[in-house]
Amino acid sequence: MRYSAAYLLAILGGNPSPDVAAIAKIMGSVGIECDEQRAQKVIDACKGRDVNEIIAEGLKKIDGIGLTSTPMVTPTPTHNQTGVHTEPSDPNDVVNSGTSTPSTPGSDPGMFDLFE
Repeated sequence: MRYSAAYLLAILGGNPSPDVAAIAKIMGSVGIECDEQRAQKVIDACKGRDVNEIIAEGLKKIDGIGLTSTPMVTPTPTHNQTGVHTEPSDPNDVVNSGTSTPSTPGSDPGMFDLFE
C-alpha cells in the first residue's frame, strides 16, 4: 500500500513516469525505507495506466469490505467509579444556606475564569 501511495503521489506531483528513485524519495521523506524490488513491482503494474483507472479499480476491490463503523461500547460506571465525590468527608463541614448548589460537575460559572 505504501508503494502504491508513493507512486500515485509522484504522479499527482507532476511526474508522469515515476521510477524507483522517485518512490524512494517520497517514502524517505516520511522515514520509510524503500525496498527497490517492491517499488519496481508497483511501477510495472501501474506503468501506462491512467491514475483514475487505478483508483477506480482499487475502490472496487475494497467496496465489498465492511467499512462501516461499529458503535463504541463504554462501560457503565459502577459505585465509586465516577470520580465525583457526593458526600462530604465530615458532616459538620456542610453549610445549608438554603440556596441550591450546582449538582453537576463543571457547572460552576466561575470555573472558566482562567480563560477570560
